[in-house]
Amino acid sequence: MLTIRVDLLVGTYYATAFNDRDRGEWPPHPARLFSALVAQWADQDPQDDDELAALMWLEHQGPPDLVCDDEARVARRAVLTNFVAVNDASSVGLLDRQYQKLEAAEIEALANSGSDRSAVKAQKALAKAASASVTASQREATKPGTSRVGLEVLPDERGKQPRTFPAVTPELPTVRFVWPAADPSPDQLRVLDALLGRVGRLGHSSSLVAVSLEQTDVGESAYRPDPAGDVSLRVPVAGLTEALRSAHQQHQGIHPRVLPNQVVTYSGGKASRPVPTGSYEDGSWVVLRIVPPEGGDEANERALLRDVPLTKSLPWSRSIRGAILRHASSENAYLGGHDAETGKPLKGDHPAVVALGFVDHEHADGRVSAFAVIPPRDITDSQWAALGAAMVEWRRKGLRLYTGRGGAVQLEVVEADRVSWAATPARWTQAGRMWRSVTPVALDRFPKGLRSDDPAKRRRGEAQASETVARAVTQQGLPAPARVWCHSASGMRGSAPFDRFVPYRHGGSKGRQLLSTHVSVLFDEPVGGPLLIGAGRHLGYGLMAPVAETADELEAS
Repeated sequence: MLTIRVDLLVGTYYATAFNDRDRGEWPPHPARLFSALVAQWADQDPQDDDELAALMWLEHQGPPDLVCDDEARVARRAVLTNFVAVNDASSVGLLDRQYQKLEAAEIEALANSGSDRSAVKAQKALAKAASASVTASQREATKPGTSRVGLEVLPDERGKQPRTFPAVTPELPTVRFVWPAADPSPDQLRVLDALLGRVGRLGHSSSLVAVSLEQTDVGESAYRPDPAGDVSLRVPVAGLTEALRSAHQQHQGIHPRVLPNQVVTYSGGKASRPVPTGSYEDGSWVVLRIVPPEGGDEANERALLRDVPLTKSLPWSRSIRGAILRHASSENAYLGGHDAETGKPLKGDHPAVVALGFVDHEHADGRVSAFAVIPPRDITDSQWAALGAAMVEWRRKGLRLYTGRGGAVQLEVVEADRVSWAATPARWTQAGRMWRSVTPVALDRFPKGLRSDDPAKRRRGEAQASETVARAVTQQGLPAPARVWCHSASGMRGSAPFDRFVPYRHGGSKGRQLLSTHVSVLFDEPVGGPLLIGAGRHLGYGLMAPVAETADELEAS
């Protein structure tokens, strides 16, 4: 058996899927690892014949098994388009050929500086090249827009090309490639170990790795070669080393290229098992952001957002929901959470208005970057149409929001590539086993002793509150939690203790105030978001975020 271990040093794997430029590659393809090994061999001067022989041996070992997290245990970052400055300016390239000819003529003239016919000929060629370069410069200088083009030589003025950087973050940042039938000799292991130790990245240059041989049992494979499988991976095959060498002669590591490969289907193992999700949509969100005043700037926008910390977001969510209802011409009872015939509160879910705050980051300050209108998964076509029509009508009338403080705020509907990470659906929908509340959970029952100074009474109250939270989770269509913890504080940087939030009142600002608490929820298997629980979920209370903490850490906290 041969096992190669790859540790993702930054915890995230940056590589683009070969058949989808907007999707991150997972699992890492065996051919990508093999290509990295060939590159390390080729970079050595002189190139090692023993390493080449080891690579030739490896490419004959067939497709490996993969031991790594399956699709259910990886989080995929939303792909945003970034515009990256090009390394050269087009204005320089316009005259480059003329200058190259002039330089060549100067070199020829210096080489023939005598008085014979060749020297005279070289001087005439130099004069002709100099005249041509002057003419070309004058011609380009008089073209319309030349001053604008000329500024491209400055870094801030260079043109920008769209780039995407898909990323995948597994729960366990380790991938093992296993050839069960391989039987390498001690010399081959020694050579491969030295070669593997020089591999520093896999995929994008920011995808740093440590690669090594592993001798211990690595457990059950998540992906195995299978003609009937539904996962396509590129794998090393006989002749791949030579194909990579030939391809490099063409692209020289500079020009665009495609990795020579053979695609083999794998069975995905656990990857075929769907990840349970809650009752709210993991996409199709309407994201609203505050617009700076006319003539304002980014500093003005930040000043506005300082007035909307998570702790004070509830009135804003109520105002946004109210504005949607005022502009709805149909299904407005449903959009407000009531049965159209009886007027009673709906038992199921209706669209939620959720404040998306900046949390769980070293610089997190808990400020609201945007509000999202999140529909439930079971929304009907007519209800979708009513929500869309209400938003269209509101936008037609200017998307003004009256905050109740004597003024109005301008909002705008923004696309995913124009908002911060905190406001993207991907931030809140990635799968995880452990979830923590960002905003407190409003309990629809009143556990006795939850705030008691008596430890015994408080424990009984926390047990009752945990049961209420567990029931709220299963009402979302999710599996029953393995554990639920109640806290006074969130534990998420940027959030705040429950008692600093505007109290949630059932039935409106003058209704009955409900008890609230922060919670942590542990599932046996990963579940997907968004996860909104509790009585205040339709207004953004009970918003949960996946975290990496373990049950042991929570017990100790």
